[in-house]
Amino acid sequence: MMAADETILNTKAIKNQLETYCYDMREKCESSGSLEKNIEPSIKDQFIAELSKTVDWLYEDGENAALEEYTTRLEAFRVTGEPIKSRAFYWGELAMYLKQIDPVIAVIRVKLESEDLAHLTEEQRNTVVTKQTATADFLSKVRTDREVKKDFEDPAFTLNEIENQIMALKRETNAIFATPKPAPPAEEKKEDAEMKTDSKEEPKADADMKDEGEAPKK
Repeated sequence: MMAADETILNTKAIKNQLETYCYDMREKCESSGSLEKNIEPSIKDQFIAELSKTVDWLYEDGENAALEEYTTRLEAFRVTGEPIKSRAFYWGELAMYLKQIDPVIAVIRVKLESEDLAHLTEEQRNTVVTKQTATADFLSKVRTDREVKKDFEDPAFTLNEIENQIMALKRETNAIFATPKPAPPAEEKKEDAEMKTDSKEEPKADADMKDEGEAPKK
């Protein structure tokens, strides 16, 4: 009984998910929908038609279909629908991600010119510049990809890759900028200087003691 009840509940849940997905994607992929520009024109009409057909089916022959039937239809729609959503999110968020690099580069330039970091070696400075250049080159490729791609085409990069590049630049350059200043040359302690002075005077003192111990010659 419990297993049968669980199957009934799961079937209803998947059926509701399928119905919601069909209505949601159909509305968003139709003209003036929020995802219209992110779906390939060559599959748009067919995809919307299949969504509409399934909506009708849910209220007719599919009203009491098996769990597997609902699951199969839902997964089939997701194969097409989820990439559409991913493209919309990527292209919509890309500009904001790219803006993150400008303040990072500005901070790096200021620190490289700061007198507080004058102690950095030439090698360390070259490493910072190299890392900055590599990140800039990567983001240049991202921008070019944006320029040549349509909103319904898959990007060559991911937002995680972009964020990781920027975070790595910040982390690695900050580690170099955190290099402590070298300690100033230690001054000779006063006691050491006095000991050296005493050490030089000891032979003279010994000589005086020797003179005092000799009996006067007649």
